[in-house]
Amino acid sequence: MSVQVQQARKGSMSWIVGVIVAIFLLAGCSSTTTVGSDTEPCSPGFQPANEFGSISAQQAGPGDGIQWGVYPNTPADTYSVDIYINGKRVDHKDQDYQPHGSVNAVDVPSGAIFQLTGTATLGSDIAYFYLTCRGA
Repeated sequence: MSVQVQQARKGSMSWIVGVIVAIFLLAGCSSTTTVGSDTEPCSPGFQPANEFGSISAQQAGPGDGIQWGVYPNTPADTYSVDIYINGKRVDHKDQDYQPHGSVNAVDVPSGAIFQLTGTATLGSDIAYFYLTCRGA
């Protein structure tokens, strides 16, 4: 297991984004990438990246919906993504291209916790990814 932590500063505010990548050699390969927290703001945007690609969530401001996307640097045969607002699933996608979408503003109360969970599969290799941030 390897752990990578990046620290970024914007004015007097600083935050730490932890990117945890674990690789297990079983029948195939599996890796997990987790980014964000319930205190990381989605607004105006949160787009952490590492060597595997990037995941993004953007919200223009309070009362607006959240746009999201998964942008891997490596190909996959299939993607499966679930989107949660305050623990309630509001979207699900199974597809063969990079997933992206939006959550309607009526489903995003002020301060809501946005979570994206998903997998990218290529043959027997599976990458798991998770993103969490707080709406405006």
